[in-house]
Amino acid sequence: MADAAWRLATALFRAAQRTGELEPVAADIARLNAVLRAAPEVQRIINHPRISEAAKVNLLGGAAETELVRRLVASLIADREITLLTDISRHFRQMTRQEAGVIKVEVRTAAELTPEDTAALGSALEQYFDRRAVLQVVLDPSLIAGVRVLVDDRVLDASLKARLTALGERLRAA
Repeated sequence: MADAAWRLATALFRAAQRTGELEPVAADIARLNAVLRAAPEVQRIINHPRISEAAKVNLLGGAAETELVRRLVASLIADREITLLTDISRHFRQMTRQEAGVIKVEVRTAAELTPEDTAALGSALEQYFDRRAVLQVVLDPSLIAGVRVLVDDRVLDASLKARLTALGERLRAA
């Protein structure tokens, strides 16, 4: 399923690039994904076996402003794969950030960061990755102290919890 979502997001991204519609398509797909996640009644209609495919396409596809997204929705509904929309949306967002030279960074901290600390950390991460960083700060008291930074598939762990775990492993091995 994840591979299908990635392939569809890639095809949508390339088509949106060709037509010059990256921004409108990104907004469209994000909006439809939000509707599906926030409105359980829409989910019920989309998944109801007695409601025609055309009615489902009109409901969800009609909310799309771009033809590319309308065609994607129609295809997903026809193939009974509308649940892929969440992953397609996530992958598409990732591709647009990458295209713009932006990285999404999740920063887990044991204590609340001040705005100055957040700005300094963001600046350091931008220098480290040589790209503009968008930070999402998450409070995680289990870290005890320090920070854990997650970027794509990389983890930079400077938490006390990680250091204590590593020390325990070295002591057990000795």
